[in-house]
Amino acid sequence: MINLDFKGKKAVVTGASKGIGAAVVKMLADQGADVSFCARNQKGVEELTAYKAEGKLGTVKGFIADMGKEISTNKFIEKITDQHTRHRLAMRVYQTRKKSVAGVPKNAK
Repeated sequence: MINLDFKGKKAVVTGASKGIGAAVVKMLADQGADVSFCARNQKGVEELTAYKAEGKLGTVKGFIADMGKEISTNKFIEKITDQHTRHRLAMRVYQTRKKSVAGVPKNAK
């Protein structure tokens, strides 16, 4: 296992209710990070939120959100950020959305 020190750090993972996303959430929490994640599936969010971190004892908080929908994305951002960081994060999401949809560049055919 990788030994990193994320104690006191905050992490955000999207699309994380299963697979690689869930593994990343667990690894970050095990290394001490306070992890906020989102997924569209309520059951998956509930199951991963119940995860108890090992090691440096980070925390896991889950939210239901669909990052493909602007209103859902904005609500997720509001829940995980304070006023100071909200604008920067919203701008990054907006810039990413302008470049691609679901990971496919807009100019791809």
